[in-house]
Amino acid sequence: MKKLTFLILLIFIVASVFAAKPALKKTVVTPEKVKLGAEVSFVLTFSGKKEDIKSIKLFSVEFPYEAPIIELQPDPESKDNVWKAVGPVPYEAPLGIYNWEIKAVDKKDKEIVDKDCKDQTQGKTGKLAFEIIS
Repeated sequence: MKKLTFLILLIFIVASVFAAKPALKKTVVTPEKVKLGAEVSFVLTFSGKKEDIKSIKLFSVEFPYEAPIIELQPDPESKDNVWKAVGPVPYEAPLGIYNWEIKAVDKKDKEIVDKDCKDQTQGKTGKLAFEIIS
């Protein structure tokens, strides 16, 4: 009986380890209010390992066809699963709040979906926002 209990427990532990999927833990936009022409940085932290994620992209909600798709890269200096992108805000961008949907794809080409974001159009992993000011 003890062997059977141990075997079941071992199978459960192994299955739990392999079933763990990366999840979005934290998003940071710096600065949250940015001027035209200034740089804005996006830092996203995920659970798990960097190798578990294939790509991360940000899609504009308000301007899905005009705004560029922002592709994040893994941070080589971080031991954690941190992804970054830095770039200038175009001078011709309209002032206002910009909402972005996050789409992260794992190494099996499956989107990492957060239950609170499952109804989003372009990215179901998460969301973030920043404001362009004059």
